[in-house]
Amino acid sequence: MPNTPTKSRARLMFEAAELDYDFGAQHPMQPKRLQALVDLLEISGLWEPDNEQTRLNGRAATPEELSLIHTPDYIAAVQRLSIPEKAEMSEEERGERAQLAARSGFGDGDTPIIPDMHEIVTHITGDTLVALNAVMGLAEGGTFNAEGERPFHVFHPAGGWHHAWAERASGFCIYNDIAVAIAHVLRESEAKVLYIDFDAHHGDGVQRAFYDDPRVMTISFHETGRYLFPGTGDVLELGKGAGRGYSVNIPLEPFTEDDS
Repeated sequence: MPNTPTKSRARLMFEAAELDYDFGAQHPMQPKRLQALVDLLEISGLWEPDNEQTRLNGRAATPEELSLIHTPDYIAAVQRLSIPEKAEMSEEERGERAQLAARSGFGDGDTPIIPDMHEIVTHITGDTLVALNAVMGLAEGGTFNAEGERPFHVFHPAGGWHHAWAERASGFCIYNDIAVAIAHVLRESEAKVLYIDFDAHHGDGVQRAFYDDPRVMTISFHETGRYLFPGTGDVLELGKGAGRGYSVNIPLEPFTEDDS
């Protein structure tokens, strides 16, 4: 008998509003690369945007979910800075805003302030949380007509903001959607999580969030921090306390290829 094709249990999570995570035309992180990817997946027939079996719908993360990783002061700062400056602001108010931006990681030009950034990134964070919970079979991952429809894999190309710290933005990253999603899974289940980061830059924000937690092992493949942002990810960064041995870093020399 001919083989019956196996029903795919992979889904893509993408919403047009995620393209608003845009730092401007001169910034190296451009949302058009995300749009190009989604267009390619659709043209190639790998994704059907109108097919409920190939997409997963998300939502914004709640303040309580954000606070699993981020400090209340930082969340409040992002909310305040999301409101554009008003022409009638005094010099003192402008100075206070500039100080707040600097304390929160928005003062160096790497991660500039953009209007409505709290709302934009809160939704991206919520989408990553829903994606991970769907795979884990937890309530926040949504309901499905049958268990066989629950996805094994979810691809969320707008997520992955692994540099954000609990109290500051860093490296184009405002909220650490990955860490928030992992923290939610840890709260709602007895799971242990293996996080593998193969971005060229060290996944410092996720490592920092779980550096003393043996329930999460972080493994990062990256170009050595001797030459590349954020300057961390040495092999001796092993974790601390109960989490010692659960942070693994593989720093690679520039231009490392498969053979080497």
